[in-house]
Amino acid sequence: MALNRIARRYFLGAAASLPFASPAPASPLGLPVGLATYTVRDALARDFMGTLRAVARIGYRKVESYMELNGRDTTILRRNFDSLGLEWDTAHCTNEEFTSSLSKTIERAKTARLRIVITAMPLIPNSFAQVAAGLTLDDWKRNAELFNRIGEQVKRAGLTFGYHNHNADFRPVGGTTGYDTLLKRTDPDLVKLEMDVGWVVAGGHDPVAYLTRFPHRYITLHLKDLTRDFVPNYQFKMTGRPAGQGIMDWKRLFAAARKTDIKGLYVEQEAPYLPNALAAAKASYDFLNRLN
Repeated sequence: MALNRIARRYFLGAAASLPFASPAPASPLGLPVGLATYTVRDALARDFMGTLRAVARIGYRKVESYMELNGRDTTILRRNFDSLGLEWDTAHCTNEEFTSSLSKTIERAKTARLRIVITAMPLIPNSFAQVAAGLTLDDWKRNAELFNRIGEQVKRAGLTFGYHNHNADFRPVGGTTGYDTLLKRTDPDLVKLEMDVGWVVAGGHDPVAYLTRFPHRYITLHLKDLTRDFVPNYQFKMTGRPAGQGIMDWKRLFAAARKTDIKGLYVEQEAPYLPNALAAAKASYDFLNRLN
């Protein structure tokens, strides 16, 4: 499907006006909506616990975080999240945590009572610049092999390994895309997927099509919206908006997601945050709450 047709398909019209709502649990799939801490990373750097309290006051009851955040390791993070009633079962890990210290990473995840560990980047080559410039088909094949090996060790430990996409994954290469190569060459029992719906659309593709074709591969969603005037690309470019204020067709998305194995939903937004990240997180939460 042509990129401009994808854009038209997701266009919802004028941005919604989002009044403040009470912090009732938002659960459009019967699942609590969590927040990826990436969204409020700058606020966390200024006031870590104050920001988490604000997140909880909005109504969020789950978070997705790195295993280390603002100088806090998994043990401290677990204590901080638990103290505010924030469930934490999914973590993003750095490339090094998967390639150089996998055994240690697994043990730390188990100690923190996590269930899912996720990489948000290809691990070969270990270079953001090279991923942005475009990996070769052989690079993607090598990543699939490595993901299978990592997934096997993670599963053996009683955890789940997952991959989070960006729009760079959808760059055409060798008659296919990197993302489709991963889907084809990774073992569904060893490598699960966290779909970032905004980055799928930003790469010129339809998240509903992937959810429909591979309902048992996806375990979590990143809920993200983007501006109506976005230009599909493969270079990590997007202008974010709170859920409901962009082009995403949320009802269509959730209708497809209900038929999958998805067990986790996390709001995440790319910049800009207007007027700030916490306000954007609240706007997304309130909109999703109205979709219950």
